[in-house]
Amino acid sequence: NYAEWCAYFMINTSEFIDEVETLHETLSIPYMEAIVYWCEARGLDVESVSHIVKKNRVLKSKVKAEAEDLNYLKRKKGSKLPL
Repeated sequence: NYAEWCAYFMINTSEFIDEVETLHETLSIPYMEAIVYWCEARGLDVESVSHIVKKNRVLKSKVKAEAEDLNYLKRKKGSKLPL
């Protein structure tokens, strides 16, 4: 039934973040890819974890920085020092 399905797929925020960090480090893949990999491994849609990414400032900033580096998002002027 639907309630059992929801309980089975309850996502523990700290476990999700830890596992995404582990995937990022061990597989040397970007955070965005690690999130997609984690979701696909569990048969979940990426949107089902978007609320976790949005609420966690650290993970959100890492994903945002990657997106800016890959030009998926426009950088705000002065948001990153030129090196």
